[in-house]
Amino acid sequence: MNNVLKHKIYLLETNYVEKNTANPVYKIGRTCQCDTKMFAGYPKDFDLVFLRCCVNSVITEKIILYKFRSKYIVQHKNKYFSGNIQEMIKDINQIIDDEEKQITIPEIEENNEILIKYQIINPLFSCEKCNRSYASKSSLCNHKKKMC
Repeated sequence: MNNVLKHKIYLLETNYVEKNTANPVYKIGRTCQCDTKMFAGYPKDFDLVFLRCCVNSVITEKIILYKFRSKYIVQHKNKYFSGNIQEMIKDINQIIDDEEKQITIPEIEENNEILIKYQIINPLFSCEKCNRSYASKSSLCNHKKKMC
């Protein structure tokens, strides 16, 4: 469980506004730092509105960005979005909850089931021994060398 506490997903309210509506723009991000010092690198008028621990912040952030790109308005950079903040938080919580239900070992390298569920990878290559799926033949070969 130690690894879970290191991985975090956050949502910041930025000082940017949407051009046509003047709605606030939010930035999604991830960190493995144990304290909030990393937020000192952002402008002072960026406010932390959401922070939650997760199992694997790299995978979780990819899933969140994938979902946000189809549901919210992308603003000037790929991690910046405008939309309903309560819906964004609800979506992030749902994704993290789904991830936690499917992962039993916190130190897992990657969780392809979640990536497949959210259509981030296509399960084209599967390991016959453990049924893990990979998007490329080289990834499957690396898995077989290291794991199976």
